[in-house]
Amino acid sequence: NSGRAGSAPAPSEPGQQPSAAGSGGSEPPPAHKPRRAVSADFLNQTLSVVDVDKLKQGAKRSDALIGKVDLSKYSPGPLSLAITPDGKTAVVSISGGWLRLLATDVPAGDGTLVFVDLDTLQVTGELNTGANPMGIAITQDGKHAYVGQMSDTYMAYVDIEKKSFERVPTGNSWNEELAIDDTGEIGMLTTGTAGNALSFTAADGGKTRGQTSGL
Repeated sequence: NSGRAGSAPAPSEPGQQPSAAGSGGSEPPPAHKPRRAVSADFLNQTLSVVDVDKLKQGAKRSDALIGKVDLSKYSPGPLSLAITPDGKTAVVSISGGWLRLLATDVPAGDGTLVFVDLDTLQVTGELNTGANPMGIAITQDGKHAYVGQMSDTYMAYVDIEKKSFERVPTGNSWNEELAIDDTGEIGMLTTGTAGNALSFTAADGGKTRGQTSGL
């Protein structure tokens, strides 16, 4: 699963009555919003959005599928993604990444980032952060994303609303996967080909960093 599931609103408590809507009667209960999971399909150049609750109940993929996002205009294809904490936006890496080390038929293109509205299943913007963007980690407030740049010597610190970015030098190429710990304070970036990792402070744009080699 390449993405995270968004959160659905909590159901009403048993026996809870809807509030009155003036003299005309009662307001209808809010519509159920399914918990969603999103996966990136590189070969078919799509994102798939599925209803997690239906999958847990044993539904077939076709029955749990909420919809797809066509990314065929973006080459080579979607390789990685992350979802904002409110479950509304997916940030997607369009990249050949490490696949070019394993295959010769990966479509051409340096790739880019795209932003997808998960309610409308539409692309709302794109951002060129450099060649071959890879793993993505989103800050706890949902305002920024860190993106590993495999073919460059920096990671991108992305303002999701403004769709802009700053370069955070890493001193390494092969900037690949990212994660932020549960406190939201410390981030980790894997770099190089020998199991190296870079730690950084996630809340300040990665200004404080430390290197670990040969994990």
